[in-house]
Parts: sequence; structure tokens; C-alpha cells
Amino acid sequence: MINRFTLVLVSLLGGLLFLVFPTKNRSSDPEYDRTVCAGPPLKSVEARNDALEKGYLIDRKYDCIDKNSFDEINRRAAEWQAAQKEAQLAAPDAPAAEAELILGEARKGFQTAVSLPGSGSPPLPQPPAGLFVRTDYRSAQNLLLAAYVTPDPKDGDRHPAIIWLTGGDTNSLGDFWRAGPEFNDQSARAYRDAGLVVMFPTLRGGNTNAGGKEYFLGEVDDVLAAADHLARLPYVDPNQIYLGGHSTGGTLALLTAETSGRFGAVFAFGPVAAADRYSSSQLPVHFRQHGELELKLRSPIHWLSGISTPTYVIEGRNAPGNFSDFEEICRGSRNPLLHCIPVEGSDHFSVLARVSRVIAARLAVRAGGIEFALRPDDFAISSENTAVAPPADAPVAEYSPRASSAAKQARRVVAAADESTTMRAVDPAIEKAVIGVMGIEALVQQTQTFCLRTLPTSYAKYSTAENWQQRNAAVIAQQRRVLSQAFDASQRQALEATVQATVQRQMAPVVDAPMASRIKWCDQSSDEINNGSVDLRNKQNLVSPLMNYRPEPS
Repeated sequence: MINRFTLVLVSLLGGLLFLVFPTKNRSSDPEYDRTVCAGPPLKSVEARNDALEKGYLIDRKYDCIDKNSFDEINRRAAEWQAAQKEAQLAAPDAPAAEAELILGEARKGFQTAVSLPGSGSPPLPQPPAGLFVRTDYRSAQNLLLAAYVTPDPKDGDRHPAIIWLTGGDTNSLGDFWRAGPEFNDQSARAYRDAGLVVMFPTLRGGNTNAGGKEYFLGEVDDVLAAADHLARLPYVDPNQIYLGGHSTGGTLALLTAETSGRFGAVFAFGPVAAADRYSSSQLPVHFRQHGELELKLRSPIHWLSGISTPTYVIEGRNAPGNFSDFEEICRGSRNPLLHCIPVEGSDHFSVLARVSRVIAARLAVRAGGIEFALRPDDFAISSENTAVAPPADAPVAEYSPRASSAAKQARRVVAAADESTTMRAVDPAIEKAVIGVMGIEALVQQTQTFCLRTLPTSYAKYSTAENWQQRNAAVIAQQRRVLSQAFDASQRQALEATVQATVQRQMAPVVDAPMASRIKWCDQSSDEINNGSVDLRNKQNLVSPLMNYRPEPS
């Protein structure tokens, strides 16, 4: 089975990979413009690679280091050096200062000037009743805020529970119950599958809630109020309530741990050290305009000494992610209750499913008296936790410097999928569509991961996956429904593992290419993903079977 659909997937994905080498005739270079260039034209491949590896942009007209990028990178380096020097001068007083930094105390009586209305927030979601039920809670400000919790199993027992804070707009919820692929599953389903009660709260200003968003300040109070509500449910063990969150949710979880010892343990995936590390689209507030304390109270790096419950900060080592913030947090604490878990072979998104399965299983057995523990070596790379590779004789697309662009090859990709053979009693068109959508989504995510690792200074340009997923959300959601209904568990697992392994094999020629060629590939790939050239709406022979799919009556 794996051999057959690997061939299909290679055919599907091979056409999406393109690599364009620079072919500029350097003999025709005009004299360089000193207002544009930071120095003369670059005369060799080695010089261009060296400039790119330092983060500089190259002006295509003059083939020189772009002056603006040169000035910006050197300005940042000077600021960093000045900050390091200042920190060294302050180091002798650091232990005494840290002893005073208790977030719960610092927050008392503070009135924030930041409270933005939740305009544009989505309506409240409607998850399947068998998975989650509505359970509203009262905040400390007497706001009635919506939340969703797994239903009472009606077994007469009290169960361990976890509150999960989502990434992105943490105050609001979307289709939080929908499981994603292994490399980006933000549904926290591992905890539900392990038998824990799972609560997803909305926070002030989120969805249709009253109140304004305070971005990591008042939301801490909301999380604590949600925990009090959860503890009162008759099927929850009030002594075994945990807190977890991812990305912005991880930052809020860490701030909550620094404020209160309310939880049995806290799991913060991919937090930042300071709130102003987020972009203006994620956090539309210039805190420094309101005073230094506004930012400081929202930045976990200042309050690590106040953590009074076991707290795990977790991040994948691979880009994209917040690993530099992870290192800063771990270096900045001497608190024995703060545990740092760097995860080899994972990024900011793939770390979630991998680590959550371990946490969930251990929390479930902790209810039977087994002590909880989580260590970095639990996630060392081994043959047991790497993706299943396709067969050694599976064909791999040849690397070609003249490969055509993603937009052109995408049309060939769909046509090439007709060699698909069915599993179980699945319609070949359905199987082709499921594999195709899964593979293209995986390739978009892998492109972002690879390009951000190649040139982190182009974060804005290369962060393409989230917008692509938003534009294609309806098709992706339907593909996942079809995957769950038309394929059994072992087939789904085999499909997901083989898609990932095959994409990695297809990316290998690009990964091994020279630096300048990788940059060129990333520029063109990101442009085509951003402009919709590889959107699923352009592939109706994948979309139509999925949208017209009706499960067979049982």
C-alpha cells in the first residue's frame, strides 16, 4: 500500500519544487550607486553567499549589498552589544533584584491604560456535543465569559483536567476541536484522548465576550477564574488541574504560573520572553507609549523567580519558532521549579503533538499515584520517533536548475495524480484528493520552515503557511473530515507519515543547494504561495471530489 501511494505522492509533489539560479550577465553591470549600495558590486559567488549568510539583502540591479539592510543589521548588532554591556554592569545586583520580582505583588493595584475592544472577533464556535459542551464562567470583573469543556463521562469519578490556551488570538476560539496534521496539530487532542477533562476558555474581548483585550494582563485573571469554575464541575478532580498553552497561549500560561501557584503544573509551549517580541498584527499595542511597567508586567522574563508550581517551558529547536526566547528564559532563571525542555527535530508547531502525547499519558497515570516527570532526553532523536521513510526504491524527483515555477508545476501535479490506487474500498478520486491536499499543505509548511531557517531576517516575506491555510481552510477542513471517515486509523497514520517523509525527500535537492540558490528558491516559492498560485481552489479535480463526498451509510 505504501509503495503505491508513495509513487502517487512523489508525482504530486515533485512538480511543486522549483529552483532558479541567477543568470545575470555581470559584464553589463552599471556603475553602482553609493546611495543604494554598501560597497562595490559583489564579484564572486562566495562573496554573495557570505553577504546572504550575514543577513544582508542583495540589490539585484547593482549586485551589491543593499545599504538599508546593511545599516539596519549593524544598528541591531550595536544595540545588542550595548544591551549586553548594560546587563553585565548590572549583574552583581541581579540576585537581590530577582528576589523582589514577584508578578502577583507587582500587579496589585495596577491600572492598565491598555484595553482594546474585540472588534472583528469571530462568533462563538459550535463544536460537536459529543466532544465539547458550553460552560460559561464569571471573571473577577463579573464578566460572563464563554468556555467549552469535554462532557461528563458519567462514570462517577473525578478526573484530572487541563485548561488549554490557544495560539494566535488567545482571547477567541475558532474550530479548536479539529485535529491538524502531525506537524501542526493545535487541537490538544492528546489530553482528551488520554482521558483528561479539557477546557478551552475564551477571554475578555474574545469572540462575543464583553470587555476589552488587555493582551497578557487582565487575561491572567480570566484564566484563574476559569480554573476556579473548572474545579467546581462534579467530574473534575480539583486537586489535579493543569494549564497548557501554545505560542501566545504559552506566553499567557507562563505569566499565569508567575502570578499564581493555582495549577498542579504548567506547560508553556513556545512563549516569548517579552510581549513586544510579537508583531503589530498579533499584538497591536505600543506598550512603551504607556510607560515601562505596562510592558514589564506582560513580559515573563522579569518574573521567573515567582514561579511556585512545576512549570515546563517547551520549544522545538528547528525554525520557525521562538527558540532564542526559549534560551533567554532558561538562562534568566535560577528557579528550580522552572524546567526547560528543548526538543530536537521539531519546530514551533510540530513540537505540540509530539510532546503533548507524552505529557497527557503521564498526567493520566499520575492520577494513579505515579509522580509526573518530563525531561529533555525524553525527546532525543531516535529511530522510534522519526517519521516512517518511504521505500528505498521509491523514485525521487531529479534536481534541475531549469525546473519551472510552482504555479506552472502545480497544474502538472494534479494531472499526475491519476495513478492513484485505492485502499480499503475508497473511491480512487477521493484517495487522490486526500493525498493531494495533504501533500500540498505539507509542502507549504515545509517551505516556510526551510526558508525561515535559511534566512531568518526575511521572516515577514517567508511566513506564508498561516495565510495559505486561512485561504484554503474550507477545503482543508473537508479533507480532514473525509480522511477520518473514509480511512481507518492505520491507513491515516501511514498516509501522514509517508507524506511527511516524501516531502522531506523532495526538498532534499533544495536543502543541499548553494546559499544563493536557496534564497532565490525561497523568494520565488514564497511569492507564489502568497499570491495564490498554489491555492487549492485552482485544483478543482482535488476540490470537487472532497466537497461532493458523502460517507456510505453504516
